[in-house]
Amino acid sequence: MTTKNMLIAATMTLMTLTACGADVEAACDAYISSVTDCINEAYADDEDVKASTLAAFDGTCDAYAGIKEQSTADYLDCLNAAYADADCSTPESYSSTLDISGCTQ
Repeated sequence: MTTKNMLIAATMTLMTLTACGADVEAACDAYISSVTDCINEAYADDEDVKASTLAAFDGTCDAYAGIKEQSTADYLDCLNAAYADADCSTPESYSSTLDISGCTQ
């Protein structure tokens, strides 16, 4: 296969993958999983606050249903990383170390 043919094949593959869209659903599921883990840890001793905080995220992924833009998946991946990187050992550390300021859509 010539270099030109390899480039054409690579371009066609990329176009096919792009046409399918980003996996926003998986990105949202991962984000909500990180949120849930963090909140469960931070508020382990306060069931009421834990429940109300988690309830704020109910239906989050429904809002992204049908969206296929890579920028949306990237935004959700950023949020996922922010929650995964936060110190969720206490409510105070959760509040002070969670930084989503770099996550933009």
